Order: sequence, then C-alpha cells, then structure tokens
Amino acid sequence: MQVTRGALLVRLDDKDPAMLRVKAVRHSPVPYAEVEPAGGGRRSTVLLAEVEREFRVESGGLPIGG
Repeated sequence: MQVTRGALLVRLDDKDPAMLRVKAVRHSPVPYAEVEPAGGGRRSTVLLAEVEREFRVESGGLPIGG
C-alpha cells in the first residue's frame, strides 16, 4: 500500500473505528506517517508498518513529493 499525504485512512478493526488524515509521510529515522483525526484534532505519529497492517486507504492523497 502506498500511503501519501492527504490520504484518508480507515481502521480495519470495527471495535475501534477511526478515520485519520495523513498530514505527512517521513522515512527517517524510521518510516512513519503524521496523522490527525479526520474531523480535526491532535496530530500523532503511526509507523507505516502499522498503517499497512491496521488501516485501509479510503481516499487517495497527493503523490509523495508532489
């Protein structure tokens, strides 16, 4: 899965429904995404491995570097 800035992520687990908007994707020192709740709120970080395992991309975003 390619996670890009602006993408909307939806948690696959129904018991904790969460929709997060990707604000930035970073690859150093470890690959992670900066995300915030889709309705706005506090920004946090999620490892890209966790994003790939626990979320699906609901809508696209901007290409990295675009």
